[in-house]
Amino acid sequence: MSKEKIYKTLSALLSLFLIVSCGYIIELSDGTPIERQQTESELQSPEIIFNADDDKKKGTAKININTASVKELCTLKGIGETIAGRIVKYREEHGKFISVEDLLGVNGIGEKKLDSIKDFICVE
Repeated sequence: MSKEKIYKTLSALLSLFLIVSCGYIIELSDGTPIERQQTESELQSPEIIFNADDDKKKGTAKININTASVKELCTLKGIGETIAGRIVKYREEHGKFISVEDLLGVNGIGEKKLDSIKDFICVE
């Protein structure tokens, strides 16, 4: 195989890789589209956070852990359905959280996890 063919092949492969990695839609030979899937971190990183009306206008609203649903809590990085369910259950059994540090009483939330989410949560 000549160098020119190798370069053309590599160029085509690189172009295909870039198109796929940038999230463009590719179609199979039957016309079925293949769309880019969101990564776990993209799904869990909140762009708009709920439950603070004044801050929503600024795009810096925080999730109120005293009223948030499991679905809302799952938007926090590192919080899946299991831990979100534990937060809601803990709140139902012990009453409202007084401070964000009260989350340390929830099984599965330690100092490190709390540090990673405390800028995105509040208690009201």
